Amino acid sequence: MLDIDNIFNSQKIALTQNLENGVSIVDDLKIWIEKFNIYLLESNSSQNTIISYNLVLKALLQYSEIYIYSLKGIGKLNEIHTNDFLLWMENYQTNRDFGSLKERVNNLIEFIVFSQQDENSDIFESRNRYIENLKLSESQKMNFILDEFEDYYFDNEVDLKEIDNDYIKNYIEKTPKVSNITMIQRRAIVHKFIAFIADKSQTNSFEYTLKNMKTYQKQKGTIYKSKSFEKKRLDKLLNFIDNYIENPAIFKKRITKNSQHIAHRNTAMILLMLGAGCRASEALSLKYSDIEDTKNDTYRINILNGKGNKQRTSYILKSLFQKHFEYLNSFKKDENDYISTNINGKRMDRRNLYEEVKKMFIHIGEDKKGLHIFRHHFGSSFAENNGNMKILQDLLGHSVITTTMTYSAVGESAKENAISSLD
Repeated sequence: MLDIDNIFNSQKIALTQNLENGVSIVDDLKIWIEKFNIYLLESNSSQNTIISYNLVLKALLQYSEIYIYSLKGIGKLNEIHTNDFLLWMENYQTNRDFGSLKERVNNLIEFIVFSQQDENSDIFESRNRYIENLKLSESQKMNFILDEFEDYYFDNEVDLKEIDNDYIKNYIEKTPKVSNITMIQRRAIVHKFIAFIADKSQTNSFEYTLKNMKTYQKQKGTIYKSKSFEKKRLDKLLNFIDNYIENPAIFKKRITKNSQHIAHRNTAMILLMLGAGCRASEALSLKYSDIEDTKNDTYRINILNGKGNKQRTSYILKSLFQKHFEYLNSFKKDENDYISTNINGKRMDRRNLYEEVKKMFIHIGEDKKGLHIFRHHFGSSFAENNGNMKILQDLLGHSVITTTMTYSAVGESAKENAISSLD
């Protein structure tokens, strides 16, 4: 039923009460931005100042309409929202103490060449070996460079051997820059706007928010172009996997007593990336004890060794995963066994998984061979179904929401294409 009272009274209510409440934060922001503009004019602010403030506040309104529209009133706005908004506007100006972009990329390439000399190279192991041989000042610089690069790498994961000029070029292109001064100005504008609301409404609701905004620091992150997997191609792969489980001979010429187990294990690794958003390294590191039955339609995935050793939780549908998990579970010797082991207890590594998936794609006539395609499909599907970006950030384990927000563009693109197809 249409709420006529709220439609007609939202602005009146927001204006007559100290702080809020419109129907939503979006309504309140429109009202307070208008008030703030009157204040700027009465304060004889210059035209350039007014333009600068309105540029940022218009972006804040747009951010709110897309990502935090469900907040009931501006009083619910906190430092998490404001900092995420600043990150949304930020395009990551790198600290000049760590050299120019050209210098950083050259350092990065030296590390990659070093890593590629090892047939079984892993980015964590290579990083540790490489930095051990550096002086303290050089290691600090390299740690910064690799922190910045790894945000990109773990969402565009390929075998280290496959990193080439095109991969590095794409990495550079996805990290446009904005100056530190610009970011400080944006933070100051948002801070002053919220301080204005607090003063005019005589509320202490924003005391903690304003305090924490003062200590806000730029955070690193990278923007990448998300790659989704078309449904018909995904269905083709899933159909192949079903047949592979029933008859490993369609894929493996040499069949052993271990073949059925390997088929379930390989499928489980793919589904953990596809259905729970795990990185390849995270799926391979999962133990049986890390997966819990929620007694509902899902399993809870406790990812204890995520990027940067961070812990997080994701979920996977039982309808997708149960058959494989229960099969593998029947062979485990201990709860702390890795799911990625074969029937003899030998653990699969990332290179083995990459080669298995590559062969699967070739077998079904597809040219998409990277492991990252599954995790990207998880993220883009979530966005296309209007999922909350903060929840997706948590599910994917992104350190900053800006990385996650690139998936929202995928979602919008899908909507546009769907409408276009009606023509």
